[in-house]
Amino acid sequence: GYVVADAPSRSAVSLVEGFSSRNSMRAEINRLRQERLLLQAQTQKMAALALENERLRHLLGAAEKLEDRVLVAELIGADPDPAREQVILDKGSNAGVFVGQPVLDAEGLMGQIINVSPTTSQALLISDRSQSVGIPVQVIRSNARLIAMGTGKIDELELVHVPGSADVVPGDLLVSSGVGGRFPAGYAVAT
Repeated sequence: GYVVADAPSRSAVSLVEGFSSRNSMRAEINRLRQERLLLQAQTQKMAALALENERLRHLLGAAEKLEDRVLVAELIGADPDPAREQVILDKGSNAGVFVGQPVLDAEGLMGQIINVSPTTSQALLISDRSQSVGIPVQVIRSNARLIAMGTGKIDELELVHVPGSADVVPGDLLVSSGVGGRFPAGYAVAT
């Protein structure tokens, strides 16, 4: 008689325990879903970092490949016209300098040779606003491809025709992309 009389209360306890365990399972499922989303985001970030690492390794390799073909020259003059950003270097065609050759400094891409004599050469700086073509660049972090133009200020370039969807933020490193073949790929252009 005791078993029959106690059955409804045991059923109620089992039902409450069932709801309680269902609620805890739902909470655990929600927690696992959140953890999965977090892990997916971390995985995507790791993939982006791996791509950036690969790009940086590629850039270092490009710099090493070009190292043997670098000709060291000294700056011996600057164009007196303030509207033009041009410099004169102490190496010319006798040393192998040619029109169109890129000019680098310690910080990266500086300009391009536009005129050569046997012992000197003239370089147009990337900051010169008269460059009608611009410099094809890419953002290291996001791989966005853009065009940088000179502003006439020695330490300033302008990104032109930037689409609203371009992933560019302050502090991004811009390097020459090599598109068009005018400048070699992988040299720092601006930050």
